[in-house]
Amino acid sequence: EFLCRYIWYKMSRLLAQTNIVFSTHEQVLIDFTDVFSATYPAYEILCENINGTNDNSYINANLINSSGSVLSDSNYTWKEAQIRDSGTTQTSSIGQAAAMWSIGRPSGASNGKYAGIIKLQLISPFESNSFTQFISRTTHWSGTSGRHGMWAGNYKNAVSCTGIRFSTPANTSSAWYNFNGGRISIYGIGGS
Repeated sequence: EFLCRYIWYKMSRLLAQTNIVFSTHEQVLIDFTDVFSATYPAYEILCENINGTNDNSYINANLINSSGSVLSDSNYTWKEAQIRDSGTTQTSSIGQAAAMWSIGRPSGASNGKYAGIIKLQLISPFESNSFTQFISRTTHWSGTSGRHGMWAGNYKNAVSCTGIRFSTPANTSSAWYNFNGGRISIYGIGGS
């Protein structure tokens, strides 16, 4: 395990990081611009201690192209599979021809006591001749029930992207889904 961590450390570089502060009554948009380049073929995005004011809501992501425009067309596809610790029915969701990826869920239980973690790997976002793909592993809570998820998807248009936007859903049925805290870090992986 030590050797694996050492190799990952030597092959990765922290490119950007932000702390999430409490937000009320508004959709949260967090943009990372100019972080993807030809230097790295892949990226790891770590979302730590992600808290939400509502349990079990989605965290979404959109790519940002090299012109700085957020891509919100219908080229996003994703799939989620969720394992619950309570032994209840497992769940899955799917997004086809969606306007964004859903990549995980925050936790809002017990004032953030049960915070969520998302570890997302993004493949070839800067390449203009291939689709961008992602896979993420998540741990979050709904109340005091643990949930572990696997997410995967792609952006079905070959376009060069230099950034990514994370967001919470907009106002739905008068309930705002906000980030309540946490940190997002982006690492370049496998560069020379």
